[in-house]
Amino acid sequence: MKREGWIDIMKSLAILAVVFDHASFIYPKFQNVYLWQHSFFSITWFVFLSAVTNTLSSMKKTSPPLVFILLFWLKRALAIIIPYVLATLVIYTYYNYPKMNARHILTEIVNFSAQPTYYFINLLLELYLLFPFLYILVSKIKNKYWFIPITLVVYIVSERLFMRRIQIWPFYSMGMIFGGYYFFVFWLGILYAKKIFQENAIVIAILAAVFIYYEIIINTTSVFLIRSTDIHLILWAVSLLFLVKKGIELLPLKNAIGTYLSVLGRYSIFIYLWHYFFLSSASRYSIDNPMKFMGVFALSVLFSLMIGYIYTRVSYFLTHRPG
Repeated sequence: MKREGWIDIMKSLAILAVVFDHASFIYPKFQNVYLWQHSFFSITWFVFLSAVTNTLSSMKKTSPPLVFILLFWLKRALAIIIPYVLATLVIYTYYNYPKMNARHILTEIVNFSAQPTYYFINLLLELYLLFPFLYILVSKIKNKYWFIPITLVVYIVSERLFMRRIQIWPFYSMGMIFGGYYFFVFWLGILYAKKIFQENAIVIAILAAVFIYYEIIINTTSVFLIRSTDIHLILWAVSLLFLVKKGIELLPLKNAIGTYLSVLGRYSIFIYLWHYFFLSSASRYSIDNPMKFMGVFALSVLFSLMIGYIYTRVSYFLTHRPG
């Protein structure tokens, strides 16, 4: 399987976990605690995979450092900020029309507060601000052994500095600078894409042991019931990521299933932006049995996917018009 293929499938699994997580929160009547806490890997996966995809894309570029930095920021801003702002405007209008307030709209956009899930958009943008510098640093280091102390420093910075619940700007990003431990996860994603480390048989065996250890904890305690950035949650989620990736490589999905999952992965940012709105809007109706719950789950994904498809088609038309 091509690298891009497994990434899209992993993103699809992560976005489905996100939707399930939020559906379980909005509709507690159908909440299965064991399954629910097994969806908490999603943000860790998204952060890691985002670092991988951005690194793979950057490895194809040959621009001077300053040009590379500016072009990266511009491209990522267009890919995320425009869909985010449009989603915020539509959702704000839905809830507040006709009592619209321009200052309030701007506050919602700047504070990433139109939906409780939009903290992740802020987190992505913060990490993308750092990515070009991290990528250039990794690219300039020729001796792989230097990455051992550097990675240790990154971990210490993530834990001792970025995990502090303070903010250096008036934006909400989980109450932590650069997402705390997610900065460390992002760094690992860059190293993985640059093949500084790879998952050989020994690594897979260690990750399997880590995963089993935390599965025992999940079955005997409620350590993961608090959905916060925690090193244990990170270790469990990263272990699961590589085990699932290895499983996909060993047992390839059938073409139809793989294709459908890949589509979800490619449109995952749109599903993330819109799914909570559809889930919460449906809560005004009587969702009183598991079939209706599953229907709301499926429709929130489908409607979000349709919005993403329409957006990409319109964007393509506007940027590829003759003349």
